[in-house]
Amino acid sequence: MKVRISLSVLSVIFFVLYLLLTMLMASKYLVSEAKKDNCGQSSPSSCTPDLRKQKAEEVLSTSVVQPSEAGYNPPEDEIKHIEIWSKAAIGWYFWNSIFNARLQEKPGEPWSVGSRRFYKYTFTFRHGPGVVPNTVPADVRYLVLILNGRTDEKVRVARQWLDLLPRLVLLQHTAVVLHGSEFCNNTWIRPYLRAHGGRVDALFVVYDDPDVNGEDVFQWPLGVATYRGFPQGPYTIDVKSPRPHRCNFFGTVYANSSRETLLKSLLSVPDHSCLLKTRQQWTESETHQSASEYVDALLQSDLTLSPAGINPECYRQYEAAALGSVPVMVADEPPVGRCRPGPGLLRRHGAPFVWLRDWRHLPELLRREAALTARQRAARRRRLLAWYEDFKRRVRNEFINVIVRKFFHGEDGKA
Repeated sequence: MKVRISLSVLSVIFFVLYLLLTMLMASKYLVSEAKKDNCGQSSPSSCTPDLRKQKAEEVLSTSVVQPSEAGYNPPEDEIKHIEIWSKAAIGWYFWNSIFNARLQEKPGEPWSVGSRRFYKYTFTFRHGPGVVPNTVPADVRYLVLILNGRTDEKVRVARQWLDLLPRLVLLQHTAVVLHGSEFCNNTWIRPYLRAHGGRVDALFVVYDDPDVNGEDVFQWPLGVATYRGFPQGPYTIDVKSPRPHRCNFFGTVYANSSRETLLKSLLSVPDHSCLLKTRQQWTESETHQSASEYVDALLQSDLTLSPAGINPECYRQYEAAALGSVPVMVADEPPVGRCRPGPGLLRRHGAPFVWLRDWRHLPELLRREAALTARQRAARRRRLLAWYEDFKRRVRNEFINVIVRKFFHGEDGKA
């Protein structure tokens, strides 16, 4: 009897051990498969180089996160080097804000230089008075030019750089970032595009230029006015504390313009609680005091009134967004010249601005603003700042994707 009981117990013990062993093996298999599925993310150490490379390429193609976050470290012979030569003030915004990178100034060097790599694409940025045709690297293969085409004189200088391209004997592909005309009079650059027989594979141009087609001409953000001394980020913004002013408007009021309508509407509100500083004639210069007053106005206001000038898109929208003051605009305000109604780029990216049908509705907006709680204003400010950071990341990743597609796809069968 005792022997039978012992055998029964042993049988049960062996059966339980068998079940435990089976479950353990199944668990190890599932963990292994999960690691493969999350290659380059939660378990990068479990990935082979080929799997990490595949994941990096997927990240690059979707433009969701930085390509460098994919966990793949390519060998040196796979790295592509792209030179960026900046001859316009928007180059500062391009590098500091969109690429979130910095420059190094070395004594004796003719330019300031910076470098940043995304996946296997290294971008080297050069900016400064020393960036001239006889000093830049003559052995460049992949090139991005940042040029100014706002005026006839600026166009003349830009043409000199574009006419240089055929003399760079190793050059294979070129893109241009152009601070174009406020009237969108940029047809002068068409002959330089590859589609018209030129050497430029892709053009990124500010404002709502009618030539933007998403194939070889793309819209680029105007950004902040670096040439007027607007401070470069990163910024430290107090999200929670109430701001003392409901809105601000610092700007030129042109005769018979929507800005006159804005001013009349604002002054019709007895207690508008807005910072207001206007002038009758625009000036390009900026003093340290006036620049400081303008930045303080943005930091102290919940809203920034942003009427159209020559063009609906202006520096003010980016500057206000950077400092947590929500821009107020009239939707589809007509531009002057060839430009399309805008600002198309900001609206396509879902800018959380306040959109009015007309500046005559401003008093109604200010009454609604007075009813908001401090918590509601803080939440709105937080959303604006988060959107602006995401906007810059998306613009950067879209730019990189265009460069990769135009420069490297089809060149050697892979990117």
